Amino acid sequence: MDNFFKDRIENKHSGSERFYAESFLEKVDKKEWARIKTLVEKANGTLLSYEKTSWNINKRSNTNPDKSGTFIAYTYKTTYDNGAGTETITVLKNQNNPSFRIISHNFNSEMIQDVINQGIDQVTKEDS
Repeated sequence: MDNFFKDRIENKHSGSERFYAESFLEKVDKKEWARIKTLVEKANGTLLSYEKTSWNINKRSNTNPDKSGTFIAYTYKTTYDNGAGTETITVLKNQNNPSFRIISHNFNSEMIQDVINQGIDQVTKEDS
C-alpha cells in the first residue's frame, strides 16, 4: 500500500493500474473508472499525504477461486490540496493474485460530495 500511495504522490495522479487486480479491471467499466478518477482528482486536488487508520484481515475459502484467499481491508486518512478525505481499499492475495492487488477502492471526502451536490443542483435547476 505504501508503494501505491507513493506512486500517487510522486506522479500526481489517482494511482497506477498495476496495483489493481485483473478481476477489478475486467469488471469495472473503463469509461466509468476514468470518470471516477477524474472526479476524485478535480474535487480533491493532488494527494499530499496518507495515514493508515485501520485494517482488518480475513482468510476465506470458497469453491470459486476468485472468492478465496487473504483479504485485507485498509482505511486511510488522506490529505489533498483541497482538504482531507477517507479511502477504503481492499486487497486480495490468492492463486490468481500471487501478490496483494486492489479489488475494491472507495474514495470519500467533503470535496467529492460538494461536486456531486453541484451536479444534482444543476440537474434539478434544469428540470424546473
